Amino acid sequence: MTELQMAPNYAPWDRNAFLDRLGTFRNVEEWMSKPDEITEAQWAKRGWTCVGPETVGCIGGCGKELLIPLEPTRGIEPSEEAVDDHHEWSEEAHKELVRKYTEMIVTGHEEGCLWRTRGCDATIHRIPLVHQVTTLDALKKRYESLCEMSSDLPSNVLTPQGLNVSRLLPYLFRIFYPNATRAPPDDHPSSPTRTSSPPTRSADQPTINTRALTLAILGWQGDADHSISGIASCPICFRRVGLWLFKSPLSSSMSPAVSPPQSPIQDQSSCDSRATSTTFSDRDESIINRLDPVSEHRDYCPWINGKTQSGDPAPGSTEEPQPGWEVLRKMIMNRRPASMYPKAGATNRQSIIPGPRVEWSISESKGKTTEDKDKERWARLKKLKEVFKFGKKPKAGKKK
Repeated sequence: MTELQMAPNYAPWDRNAFLDRLGTFRNVEEWMSKPDEITEAQWAKRGWTCVGPETVGCIGGCGKELLIPLEPTRGIEPSEEAVDDHHEWSEEAHKELVRKYTEMIVTGHEEGCLWRTRGCDATIHRIPLVHQVTTLDALKKRYESLCEMSSDLPSNVLTPQGLNVSRLLPYLFRIFYPNATRAPPDDHPSSPTRTSSPPTRSADQPTINTRALTLAILGWQGDADHSISGIASCPICFRRVGLWLFKSPLSSSMSPAVSPPQSPIQDQSSCDSRATSTTFSDRDESIINRLDPVSEHRDYCPWINGKTQSGDPAPGSTEEPQPGWEVLRKMIMNRRPASMYPKAGATNRQSIIPGPRVEWSISESKGKTTEDKDKERWARLKKLKEVFKFGKKPKAGKKK
């Protein structure tokens, strides 16, 4: 028996069980991408598991299996009405088939199956980004796993609008280099990142691989399968990307490009302007030499999909749902930057506390004996006593 068969089948509250079911759809030879209404995430939320080519089953539950074909090129044709004169699916037939499969996500179970009554909550796919220590520790692990394959990282890694990795470096410095004695400046320059091996934690000049950090913030990590090198994966949507696809032979002999641009749109426009004076092969090479980590996720992945990360909005809520990377970015910005931490070897208490210095207590105490301090303390207490006695009236019935 497999782990899915041994574990309790009906556990709509169990996020790990949901991810286990979702992971069975990762094989592209058995499951092709589907429209939003019938993605693998929707099937997994209702207890379905991929058990074969375009086939889902309720393992450990009612045991029902369903065939979910959409492409006639696979040799599976649900009905003749869905095929036009040129042996292609008509748009209307395709929509009707999607509506039918949407209903079957629920009705496909047997009558007595609990999955037919209730599925997983809308927030089951949400990335737990609440506990700061745990979240930042996971970020560090993803970053380190990517640094192990730094020579495979593409020179240009695009970033979504609103993510400025250079601004996050001072906040992450103490996480990545807790024993370093020197912090980088807050205004980290956008300089070329020359990293051919995992960054060395040097006390003199610590560095952070911005390409690896960009991928880690956007949810990617080095794939655990060491049989094939240079693969980044997302354990939330189960996408795997071969990083060598985004490295041209020319880039291997050149120094890596500058830090990622602020917006994919801005970078694409600059790419188009240069392409007008180049040949097709040069233009094709420049396009493939750019990795867009956002578009490589599946559309429903909570790292890039705010609706998946937030779940169903509260009634009357007008707040825009935020994807996982944006939640993580704000958490990082809420930390103290490295410049606000004390320098190594500092013993002065005032260097630990940011803000205005408090020197009056130290300067006033110099040169005074214990007897003088006691006299000042009693004098202050006497003043406080007079303040509280001011305006009080004698109690009724008492005569002096």
